[in-house]
Amino acid sequence: MGIAFASTLAPDESFTTVELKINFFRPVWQAQLKAEGAVVRRGHTIGYVECTITDEENRLVAKALPRVWRFAARRHQAGNPTQL
Repeated sequence: MGIAFASTLAPDESFTTVELKINFFRPVWQAQLKAEGAVVRRGHTIGYVECTITDEENRLVAKALPRVWRFAARRHQAGNPTQL
């Protein structure tokens, strides 16, 4: 999910998760799972991403729905570790 959203950012931007909702639809004990993330909406400050998790038989196992906050990244200033 993070990689999907990060691919939309400029070099001087970063993001963090502000909300994460996960819906589980079926139990899994042993299976190879596949997760696919996609950016649903990339607003000016808030983005909405969706991740679908399926099993080997392509059955829906879970959905993760994070909201992320996009902001301008700041560089660390040498000599002052608390200054961003």
